[in-house]
Amino acid sequence: MDKKESANFCGLEADVKKSSIAEQKIVEQNIVEQKIAEQKIAEQNIAEQNIVEQNIVEQNIVEPNTIASNTIGAKIIDSNKASSDKVVSNKVNLKIIGSSIEDSNTRYLYEYWLDRIEDLSANKKRLLVSHLEGAEQVFTVEGRQLQELLFLNEKDHVNIRKARQTSKENLQEEFEKMIQKQIRMIPWGTPFYPEKLYTIPNPPYAIYVKGNLPNPKRKTVAIVGARKCTSYGEHYALAFGKWLAECQVQIVSGLALGIDGCGQLGAALGGGVSFGVLGCGVDICYPREHIELYATTLQKGGGILSEYPPGTAPIAYHFPHRNRIISGLSDVVLVMEAKMKSGSLITADMALEQGRDVYALPGSLASPLSQGCNWLISQGAGILLSPEKLAEDLGISTRANNENSDKSKKKLESLEQIVYSRLCLYPKRVDDLIVETGLRAEQVMEQLISLELQGLICEISKNNYTKK
Repeated sequence: MDKKESANFCGLEADVKKSSIAEQKIVEQNIVEQKIAEQKIAEQNIAEQNIVEQNIVEQNIVEPNTIASNTIGAKIIDSNKASSDKVVSNKVNLKIIGSSIEDSNTRYLYEYWLDRIEDLSANKKRLLVSHLEGAEQVFTVEGRQLQELLFLNEKDHVNIRKARQTSKENLQEEFEKMIQKQIRMIPWGTPFYPEKLYTIPNPPYAIYVKGNLPNPKRKTVAIVGARKCTSYGEHYALAFGKWLAECQVQIVSGLALGIDGCGQLGAALGGGVSFGVLGCGVDICYPREHIELYATTLQKGGGILSEYPPGTAPIAYHFPHRNRIISGLSDVVLVMEAKMKSGSLITADMALEQGRDVYALPGSLASPLSQGCNWLISQGAGILLSPEKLAEDLGISTRANNENSDKSKKKLESLEQIVYSRLCLYPKRVDDLIVETGLRAEQVMEQLISLELQGLICEISKNNYTKK
């Protein structure tokens, strides 16, 4: 209560002595309301303090075992000035904050231990935490109490006993190494766990993140397809990724060779962000050929995600399993090229099971890599006719792209027009262009270079060109 309120309160007490019984009741009611208001303010201050503590823990701002209370206060001010000003003004006890942070970090330490137990499903981990009221209790509970949990089988008990042989010191050392690599662990049930993953079947117990998570307030599209793709699929994965990124849409994929990588590269070229979901630890770039894309994804403000702890090697069965996270994080899944039996169709099935929309790129009946896409379309998937049509279906604003559309309307010189008119969205060889246009080889090459410099065409592979 400030000085002004205190003076008013004293004045009210003086008036009570002179007032009638009716007036006294009014004053007493005011006092009660004032006390209630003070209590609400106190509760709000506590809530704000808890928010500050949680932000510190989630972002790994401080390490409570090594930082003194006054340093914690400084970190709060640096990381969240608005909240910290309220903390200082309300004289929050820094020792209490430090203790609370230590408790929270201890919780995350044991969540990390629990998540690393092999061959124990995410669902059983959630049940353990629910029944025993925390991951630390799972670590310390007596064996006979675990035996009472009927959802655990004998193999589960063996795995838990084996995991409990890890010393707290070794666990702490591993946990700190993870933090030093700038990797965050986000367990189920914590504030930053991706909201979309709560609704999918068999969600991961925890997500490991290097960089950022997708912004839940922005539209997110997954681009998936064959690793050994054609130049046709490669071109459209790149084009859709770039175009969507220019419309402020986030791109999610698997950072794999072929279509996945092209979609994420397109997002980078469009000035947007993308997110790679790996089948290994986020500290391992797989495939190694995408080390530059891995770095670019992080530099552009995107992120590398995985349900597997740091250091986990890329194992074959991890990759189809991670596909549910790719579709789960997305609003829409685009399948650019896929064989009839492929991981891309697995992702499409998972997307449909999760209630996501699926679109497929139509292709040649003669191409095995278009058979999966054509089949999806026959089963009711959306048809990718153009980025503009997709944007219309999704209700995406295309204002940013309209500014770039003038280049396609540019008036071309006569020879340029002849060559340009013979190109289409399928790659065409230079030799074929020479035959179709009747121009000399050097004339065709000269016009192709000019058109490419103007951004109207691109060379998909050596001596193979398409319109943009």
